[in-house]
Amino acid sequence: MIMKILLILWNLCALASHIMKHSSSSKSDFSIAFITAIYGTYELSTKSCGCRQNIKTDFICFTNEKSLKNKYGWILDFNPYHTLNPSVLDTGNQLNSLKKNKHYFNIAKYYKQAFHNIPRLKNYDIVVWMDGTLQMKDSNCGMSEWLKRHVSEYKIVGWSHPLRNGSLYAEVADSNFDKYNSPIWRDQAQPIQNVSAQYEAYVKEGYNDNYWNTVRKHVKNTSPEFGVWLTNFVAFDNKNEQVRHFLDLWYQQTLDFSTQDQVSFAYVVDRLDTIHTARQNDHWQSLWQQ
Repeated sequence: MIMKILLILWNLCALASHIMKHSSSSKSDFSIAFITAIYGTYELSTKSCGCRQNIKTDFICFTNEKSLKNKYGWILDFNPYHTLNPSVLDTGNQLNSLKKNKHYFNIAKYYKQAFHNIPRLKNYDIVVWMDGTLQMKDSNCGMSEWLKRHVSEYKIVGWSHPLRNGSLYAEVADSNFDKYNSPIWRDQAQPIQNVSAQYEAYVKEGYNDNYWNTVRKHVKNTSPEFGVWLTNFVAFDNKNEQVRHFLDLWYQQTLDFSTQDQVSFAYVVDRLDTIHTARQNDHWQSLWQQ
């Protein structure tokens, strides 16, 4: 009888040990990748990525610049994935196909919107795009934990634009400068990016800024800015098929219309009825600086 009790206790201990080990392993296996792309001399160095996070977190910069200064420990990846692992959406015929528009700004859109084609990123649970101009100010080392908590709930996490009052038309109106409407920008040739025509196409399809006035009344954590989002920092659930569909449709807009991805981001949110969380901008300012 005693031997049976001891055997049962031993089995229970073994089971508990297995569960704890498995639980610990699952937690430690969770990983986040912060990614950026610096092609050409748009930026001369990588920026601060703050302190070491509590969750396994990598900072990866895709670049073609061997002289890029990197004093903050970013992983520099010089592989041209945009040619090695091209998006199937790129037919070669669109305005901003990488076969036609070889401007570095356009190349960076592949890494921002079509990153799920990059083999080394497939195992990460969350992928966070951050522009090369951003640097982390996360003194509490809690950004990855915060993202894990919110991305698990919302799948896509970003910040609303503080200067647009939720109006995509205002974003379009503010896009009328040489970055988009000049055949030469930063000493590189590019096709004219007709952002106004892009917006008009969306309106003909049924897009309406007034839609967000209704949404704000029924969705929590919204602000008057809800409806247009900053895309210089966006976090994505990298294991979710709906998120991949979102990314594909977003990149399709770049290929077909323009490199103004804040305009296309709002359109895709509306088109797919995807309400992601838009954090208040004071929180943004406390964690990041540009």
